[in-house]
Amino acid sequence: MTVVMVEHKMEWIAEFADRVIALKDGEDSARRQSSEVLTSDLLTKHGFGISRYTSLQERQEACL
Repeated sequence: MTVVMVEHKMEWIAEFADRVIALKDGEDSARRQSSEVLTSDLLTKHGFGISRYTSLQERQEACL
């Protein structure tokens, strides 16, 4: 089953979605598994802001 959900809160998307398509000015900026999108720098690179998942990923990488 496919459900289309439009939401600005990335944490909600991570809870319910298996795949994410991030749109910026009508363009497809990211189309991947939700865990990949929310833990990568794609969101900040495209001006979406930072989710707590991205923040956690950055802190973990800094500790390595």
